[in-house]
Amino acid sequence: VNEKIKGLQDDHSCLYSNTMINTVNGSVPISELVGKEGFVYCYDEENHKITVKKFHSVRKTGESKEVIRIMFENGGSIICTPNHPFMLRNEEWREASELNIGDSLMPFYSYIDSHGHEIVYLNDGQRMSTQRLVYNDCIGKLPKDGWTWNVHHKDGNKLNNNPDNLEMVSRANHASIH
Repeated sequence: VNEKIKGLQDDHSCLYSNTMINTVNGSVPISELVGKEGFVYCYDEENHKITVKKFHSVRKTGESKEVIRIMFENGGSIICTPNHPFMLRNEEWREASELNIGDSLMPFYSYIDSHGHEIVYLNDGQRMSTQRLVYNDCIGKLPKDGWTWNVHHKDGNKLNNNPDNLEMVSRANHASIH
C-alpha cells in the first residue's frame, strides 16, 4: 500500500452518504453499507487489474466536515473530504484536493450481457463475468481448463454474485440444472 494512502486510512477520509459503491450485487449508496460486510470491486496494484475483495468496517465518520465535489466529464460527481484518496489511471494516488482538470481516474466498466450476467472489464485488456471473477478471487482459483466448468448461481439469480451463492459445476451438470 502506498505509504501516503496508508496514512490516510487512519485519518477517516470520507465520501458523502449518497456516493454509489460498486458491489458484486450492484451499485449501492455507501450509507447502506454502514455496519455490514460484503464484496466490492477494487484495483489490485500488484497484478494491475480489477479484482473483488471483502469490505467491512464501513462507518459514518463525521458530520459538518469540509467537503469538495469532484466533477467527471460524463456529468457525474463525487462529494468527499479534500483528503480522500483517488487512484489515477497510471496507478498513482492523489488526494481529492490535489486533482487537476484532465486527470484520469482509474475506471470501472461493466455491462449486462445477452444472457443476463454482469461482465467486468479488468483494465488489463481482458473482461470476465462477475461470477467467475468472484469465484476466482474469493472462493478458489478457477481450474486451468476453466471453460469446461461453469460457475453456477445456486439461487438462480444471475446478479446475486455473493460467494456463498456460487458453486463450480461441470458444463454438463450446469446444462442439466438449467
